[in-house]
Amino acid sequence: GSQFFPAVFGYVIGLELAMASLGIGRATAIWLHRYVNPHLAAEEEIAGIAYSKGRELPSKVNRGLPDYERRYLASLASEEELLWAKENLTALDDFESWRISTEKDRNGEGEDAMITLLSLQEIERNILVDKKEIGPKMKETSEKLGWDVMALQNFSTETN
Repeated sequence: GSQFFPAVFGYVIGLELAMASLGIGRATAIWLHRYVNPHLAAEEEIAGIAYSKGRELPSKVNRGLPDYERRYLASLASEEELLWAKENLTALDDFESWRISTEKDRNGEGEDAMITLLSLQEIERNILVDKKEIGPKMKETSEKLGWDVMALQNFSTETN
């Protein structure tokens, strides 16, 4: 007799098992990543909640910043973080001033959006992470774009 139907049946079963293995592997990888990186999992949950409420999320997030600063600038800080910051950070108004002055450039609007975004991220890294002054070229760029660098420096100085 012909082995056509048993062969097709075997191929279908093999294909279904491969697809099931892919799904199980993907789910396991996500679970392990969330388990090993709980801070990123929390950030993802906050972003998911914001997205489900119809809030527009920034497409570019500066991953080089400390956790709170990164989430605050991307409007992803949780209610608990915001309450803690309001109680404990006297320079939070300065940080908010910085966020507002850079908002359109952070969201990739305007001319030379990518170059502007890279300059913005470099300034934030220099001041918030490396705790050093920005160079004259960066100062000129920030002044031209109307960024409140003094506010960011005040915030950085207070959070040391």
